[in-house]
Amino acid sequence: MSQRKSGLLDAPPKTTFLMGLFAGVAVTAVTMFFIGSPAKSDNTSDVKGAVAKANVNVAEQPVAPTADATKITPPSKDDNYRGVAPEKAKVVLVEYSDFQCPYCSRLEPTLKRIVEENKDTVSWVYRHFPLTSIHPNAQPAALASECAAEQGKFADYADKLYENNTALNDALYTKLAKDLGLNESKFADCVSSKKYESKITAQMNEADAAGVTGTPATFVIKGTDLKTGELVSGALPYETLNPMITSLLK
Repeated sequence: MSQRKSGLLDAPPKTTFLMGLFAGVAVTAVTMFFIGSPAKSDNTSDVKGAVAKANVNVAEQPVAPTADATKITPPSKDDNYRGVAPEKAKVVLVEYSDFQCPYCSRLEPTLKRIVEENKDTVSWVYRHFPLTSIHPNAQPAALASECAAEQGKFADYADKLYENNTALNDALYTKLAKDLGLNESKFADCVSSKKYESKITAQMNEADAAGVTGTPATFVIKGTDLKTGELVSGALPYETLNPMITSLLK
């Protein structure tokens, strides 16, 4: 007959009880650590990871549209605009934009199409909001565009800046001026003197005052009544933005 080796069950009852109690506490602690405890989540890291994977810069995207259009300067013929003059338009689109912003580049074809289809009723006003903290070339590009506007070529120059928005630099600004037939000497003097820096700063300040937090940020305004202005955030596609415009033109 085989003999059973002595073990835990052969210990005195009190000892067995204490050892069982300690074992139970240990098992419970381990279980709570691996199963019962809520998982720790770093939402900031999760968001950053998602942004990195999507190649998206969240700082370029405006937050919820809570801006106040009454805080911006009323659109006028003194603005850089396309389509009909703002004072005569049934709908005015005031876009605060950044030439180095990829979302602004995506929005441009949509706004151009809307204006082309409604050139007698819609005005698209461009205003500067360079995100200098993340786009070091946005401010110089804005200055160059104003120097092109001085010679009546803002729209053409802006188109070229958006086409080359990943390669903005001083050499490009000079080349574009030459390609568009601008007076190169006059353009160079304008750029080097930062002639329109105060204008750009003023537009940035009014955008800040109105609650604009990113680009592109477009106020859709019925006529000249700023109280009707609604902020459209981001690069909405034509299929989404055009119905808004159409409803205001009725």
